Amino acid sequence: MAIGAISAILSVCVMVFGALSLSSQATNMRNSADLAAISAAQILADTGDPVQACSWVSEHMSEYEAACEIEGENVHVSARLDSPLAWLPGLLKADAVAGPEP
Repeated sequence: MAIGAISAILSVCVMVFGALSLSSQATNMRNSADLAAISAAQILADTGDPVQACSWVSEHMSEYEAACEIEGENVHVSARLDSPLAWLPGLLKADAVAGPEP
């Protein structure tokens, strides 16, 4: 009986820590997308070269499936990542926009 209870408690702990890890990874991905969009917008403002701006995003967001779009003077960055946890499937998503235009 005690072994079963300990096993159940350990299983719950593993699931909670996995969910917290996934939440942390999602936060890191959102922060990375925000920083990439800001940096790419600054590169676009400095150079006027959208290819260079989006190349920077691709280079620095290689951990994720990232996309970069230029809309006027704004940069839109989106990132996607499959959940690394087999028992908690899903797709992590992050979107960020930066630039002078509203």
